[in-house]
Amino acid sequence: MAENLICQELKYLERAIKTSNLNQTDLKTDQFNVISINRYIIDPAFTGQTDIDTTTHTDAFDITLSDQNNKLKVIIDSSLNYLIQNHLLHVGSAVILNECSLKYDEADLDSECLIIVQGIEIVDEVEVCEDQTRDLEWWPDTNLKQRENIPLASNRRYYVDVWTTGHVDKTTLLSCSVPDEEEDFREISQDYNLLCGIKDVYKKWKSFQGTKPAIIVKVLKISRLYHYGKPIKSDKWPFQLHILIGDETGCCTAVLWNVLAVRYLNVLKEGTCLLLQNFKIKRSFHGASRFNVGRDYGELFEVDVNLNPQNPASVVKILQESSLDNIPPLQYNFITRSQLRSVCDGVMCDVVGYIQFVGRVEREKMKNRIEGDGGCYWIYRWLHIIDHSSNKPIIIQLYKPNQSDIFDTVKPGQVVICRHLRVMQYLHTLEHSRQARHLYLSSSSETQMVVYRREDLPRMDDRLQNEDVVREFNDWFYQTQDDIDGKYGGYFIYPPLPNTLQTFKQLHPDIEIINSGLWEKTVCNMVYKHHRRIYIQALLAHIKFIRINESVPSSPSKIGKNSNNKESMGKNVQEKEEQIVNGEWAKSRDTFKHVGVTDQHQIQQMFPLSYDPDNNSLSRINLPSNTYNHTDISCPEYCKVNYFEITWLGLNSKVDLTSVKVCNSLNKDTSISDILIGCRQPVISDEFCYEDVTSVLNSTATVKDTRYLVVLDLYCHDFNNIEIVLNGAFPV
Repeated sequence: MAENLICQELKYLERAIKTSNLNQTDLKTDQFNVISINRYIIDPAFTGQTDIDTTTHTDAFDITLSDQNNKLKVIIDSSLNYLIQNHLLHVGSAVILNECSLKYDEADLDSECLIIVQGIEIVDEVEVCEDQTRDLEWWPDTNLKQRENIPLASNRRYYVDVWTTGHVDKTTLLSCSVPDEEEDFREISQDYNLLCGIKDVYKKWKSFQGTKPAIIVKVLKISRLYHYGKPIKSDKWPFQLHILIGDETGCCTAVLWNVLAVRYLNVLKEGTCLLLQNFKIKRSFHGASRFNVGRDYGELFEVDVNLNPQNPASVVKILQESSLDNIPPLQYNFITRSQLRSVCDGVMCDVVGYIQFVGRVEREKMKNRIEGDGGCYWIYRWLHIIDHSSNKPIIIQLYKPNQSDIFDTVKPGQVVICRHLRVMQYLHTLEHSRQARHLYLSSSSETQMVVYRREDLPRMDDRLQNEDVVREFNDWFYQTQDDIDGKYGGYFIYPPLPNTLQTFKQLHPDIEIINSGLWEKTVCNMVYKHHRRIYIQALLAHIKFIRINESVPSSPSKIGKNSNNKESMGKNVQEKEEQIVNGEWAKSRDTFKHVGVTDQHQIQQMFPLSYDPDNNSLSRINLPSNTYNHTDISCPEYCKVNYFEITWLGLNSKVDLTSVKVCNSLNKDTSISDILIGCRQPVISDEFCYEDVTSVLNSTATVKDTRYLVVLDLYCHDFNNIEIVLNGAFPV
């Protein structure tokens, strides 16, 4: 057998693969660096071009490798997709290729050879900087699909976000966006003699099919980009962008189709003035339900102005508002924190405030997901903002809007304006007027964000500054201190669970309870940054109180009097006090399958950290970029942590599950039932009295044989690091 030769450069990789296949020897390469990862939805042409099995996967990945001199884009076999979705293979990974194949598209005379990777070994991590990789030469330089930033296989002409199919990849946006230069209409008005209003379009739309009138409108609202790509269709640009446009005669919906939607996604903003021509008029498919308009912008006409890149090619020009007459102003509905309690459920509102807390990025499965699409997740995070009317925060569940850059880079201390948020109060669940309301705001498909630093507030748009709420906030914010006690990251869930099982069943009548035999599979199927709430029936088997001290105490702590386990972890001390609830389980615990592992590092990730703009990076709570990586060298300080580690026992299977319950405060009257039902967010708390902890542990004797409906929140920090938090447990 011929000796294996190591391929040391990317420009020799194709020759090495041919030699390996011809001589039937193993492929061996030198270490290459992953500098970019791109994802796309497959189409009917993909299978014929690659021979990759697509029965279980409907998305594919191109990864770009580099050596010292060149960069090369290759296709990852679908059997390796899990490496990327679990963040094992990522930008900055140093890899060795040990199995590859070559594939030509025999139906295309101009096709380039495709390199498909079936075996890859991750050996190290390196730092990748865009400035360094941008100047590397492509190999081969004749491959247009590499240089034009489009998929190597399929007929698609775009990439989607690695982590969600609902967003276009940033590299695609940069490569095809149009410039946002504004034109003076007075200089081009002679080219557009036939102008009409939206009302004329609605009344005479049939007669306009053969003519080409132009309309001048203002963008009033912008919906989330709609991606309708399917693996059974070969659309090059399957996108729609719905916008609400208006003039002095009324308003209607405009739809940008295909590549136009992507070109103008980052260019169009609320308030942008447009000249539109060569459009098609159709009766609105969604009617008045697409946008919640009310009477702010006059009459809503149920027609769609369809703008296409071809047949005919529509004209879209951005105009200076100062060069136009009779353009309606934007309408705002700003509400302060103190006013929100008097607002009904479902009302759309705008808010302004400074960011006090930035939650970690979480991924939530889409309900109507395509089977096999690894990116069928919505991305969201929690924000707390403070305004001038109250010390209580406005809590916002913010799903990733079109302005993905703002979503990815928000930081504590910034001033944010969020538009078109939906009020969530669940007033129908209130039983009496004194019952606590859990008020928050949720983003909608039209939500827009603007972020300002303190020094940028004077440059805020004049129309915004004229709004009473915005002006009052700015005046108040200028008088506040520069140092804001901001927090970021950690476990945050809202609203809390109700206190009784009956109320819980009314709110959640269709929950799916997971059989104990599927606990392990459910936890193992979690992917990177995925949050999922699950429900199980179980018995309480074991409870342990754990305190992690900030530093080694000079004298025994209150809890340490009878502590049976003290472990020094570098600078930190872990102290435990435990109580076995199920004696039969304790005797045979070694025969049980254990689900859920807790360690100090995982517990620390549950707690919010103080934000220091000079020393802290928020990269640990954001999704990583697909074109560069950043090693966060800042080390958060360990904090005092008090929590319960609670083990649950399956009813039918010999399996147990360990969860974490954060406790903020205890007193002599606190029982185990208070711990299990009460929902608390992690905060840094003072030392607990040992007698109070003992009282809680001793009360477990009363619930020895009680069955519970257990509500658990799962979150995947990274591979094999699954956070399992007890949200609440209701006795059945």
